[in-house]
Amino acid sequence: MATEEAVKTAVVLPFLRALGYDVFDPTVAVCYVGGVDIGGEIIKRGGASDCRHFSLGRYAELETNHALPHAAYCGGGRQHHEEEERM
Repeated sequence: MATEEAVKTAVVLPFLRALGYDVFDPTVAVCYVGGVDIGGEIIKRGGASDCRHFSLGRYAELETNHALPHAAYCGGGRQHHEEEERM
């Protein structure tokens, strides 16, 4: 196959669908240790940003000004979303 996208479309997505996964559902797992949400703790301490594409904003209020930058598919980060809300 010519490209990574072609392989994903022709092989990976059909395989995941056959296993019963909805490949377009952005739901992710929430991991806890001792009752503490690990993702929330990492974001609260500035080690990551809330990727709202997947979390649906679950961790938005925990983000700090020192958080790692967002990946392109996650939006523009806290400042970007605050600007969107003002519009």
